[in-house]
Parts: sequence; structure tokens; C-alpha cells
Amino acid sequence: MQKAKNVLNFGKIGSKLALPNLIEIQLKSYEWFLQDKIPSNKRKGQGLQAVFEEVFPIESPHEDVV
Repeated sequence: MQKAKNVLNFGKIGSKLALPNLIEIQLKSYEWFLQDKIPSNKRKGQGLQAVFEEVFPIESPHEDVV
């Protein structure tokens, strides 16, 4: 005769921690990055605005292009 195998079922263990709303976290991060609801003159130097401030205005290193 064969011995019975002990089977552990982890499917019935309840969750002890509440999961965060991951969609809300992504939306807040996107709003922080884009700042689309904030007027351009009041935007903070973060996210996409910081990238534009770093790159623009584009200037020629030899000042031969106006």
C-alpha cells in the first residue's frame, strides 16, 4: 500500500495587508510628470517640464544659426 501524501493548500490563507490602488498610483505619477492641468507659467521644474527647461532653447554652440 502507498502512503498518503501531505498536501498543503495555501489558497485559503487570508490576506493580512490591504493592497494599494495601483491605478491611482500610476495616474498620480503621470499627472506629476505631465503637469497638464497646471498653466505653463506656474509649472514646477519637474517631470517633462524639467526636460524641456534643460533642452530649450536650442542654441548653436558656434552661434552661426539664428
